[in-house]
Amino acid sequence: MQPQSATWYLGPLGDLRPLVCPESNVKRTVERFGGVHQALSGARTMDVTGHRASWELTLPWLTPSESRFVEALHHRTIAGPFHLIDPLGTNRLPRDAAVLLPLGDAVRKSSGGILRDGVGPAEVGVPVTATEWSSYGAGSYIRLPAVPVLDEETVTFSLWLKAESGSTAARIALDHIRAGATEHTSSTTQGITITTAWSRYSVTATVPAGTGTTRAALIVDDTAGGTITAAAAQVESGPAPTEWDLGGAAPHVLVDQVERVSPYYPRNDVSVTLLEA
Repeated sequence: MQPQSATWYLGPLGDLRPLVCPESNVKRTVERFGGVHQALSGARTMDVTGHRASWELTLPWLTPSESRFVEALHHRTIAGPFHLIDPLGTNRLPRDAAVLLPLGDAVRKSSGGILRDGVGPAEVGVPVTATEWSSYGAGSYIRLPAVPVLDEETVTFSLWLKAESGSTAARIALDHIRAGATEHTSSTTQGITITTAWSRYSVTATVPAGTGTTRAALIVDDTAGGTITAAAAQVESGPAPTEWDLGGAAPHVLVDQVERVSPYYPRNDVSVTLLEA
């Protein structure tokens, strides 16, 4: 199922359902966590420990059956965790993974060392840092977090790469994971040759029926090119890569509040507040 570009999807992995189109003025807030400190001179510094988004959606004129799914999420009669596909964004990777931040679970490697260093190519459009991968062996991989997909959806993984010297034979892949499983059951791969100039590489796949998530990876087949520099990763819906987005379009969310107003029996206006987990 290919999503409609303006449709919001919400639910557990493997059962993401379209929401009735929210009313205008959707409120989407990204909150900074940390602190602001002021020195005796009055100069200010800021600590940033992370960012988390929240959404306020009003779903108008619902029938009782249309509102029942959202209420079931709120009352936890459906097992979580829950995910949201936000059409205001493109890149379903978490924000840290989209910039290949080598901390926490944003980027996982099988061997070698990764270091955030330098800047990505100007062609990305948005200034973005780059990550260097060195001392890897043939057959090693870098793996990004799994992201939610719809049943039989076409998705594309892309990222910018360059090699330190010469060229490196590699593959980029999408690993398809069935809902409720932890390991992939099938993969789609694309062979590439990484050169010393920045280039954007991509692989497209239609995920098999029953797939809950797909996971992007870069696998190297030799070490001829030395250190590999990577930037601006993206997993998105569609048959080809589009303009790079900052990430965060398919977050794990908590259903915080649900408010129901009945302007005309038996119709309901349902307001939903979602918090990024």
